[in-house]
Amino acid sequence: MTNLENEDRGKYFAQSSHILYHILIYQKKYALQEVAEKISISPSILYKYCQGIYACPVEILKRIFEVTQNIEFLELLKPEGYDFVPAKKDTSHLKPTFDAEVIDDYVAITRVVNAYRKAKKDGKIDEREEEILNRLLDIAKYEIEETRQVIKLERKSKKRDLERR
Repeated sequence: MTNLENEDRGKYFAQSSHILYHILIYQKKYALQEVAEKISISPSILYKYCQGIYACPVEILKRIFEVTQNIEFLELLKPEGYDFVPAKKDTSHLKPTFDAEVIDDYVAITRVVNAYRKAKKDGKIDEREEEILNRLLDIAKYEIEETRQVIKLERKSKKRDLERR
């Protein structure tokens, strides 16, 4: 492991213990004992994570977020330069509509435009920014393909309706 990786890990662990301490002990937003029980660890171990005596594993932070739904814990898991997007709910039982799909297209393309503008603020696009843009473009491409599928389904549905008559 390089010194840079060690330094990044050190920053991560310091930040996670600071947030844990601030939320669970200083602000007392959640009862430390209750959170510990819900995530199946001892309160003393959780307290040591809060104090920075032990480095809090990512899996524990995930479980703390699942119990508290506090976005500050989730932010610790997010790679720098990325945003979390809530998982799409299971909508397999719903029939997709053209209007809904076009809105998804618009949102995806808007994200590409915003990321591009942000990347160009310094006059150039670096490798990481290009990766983010390519990922967002892939998402937009996927959304547009879903719109094509809705159009195709609507055409087939109309054709079936005409054949039934």
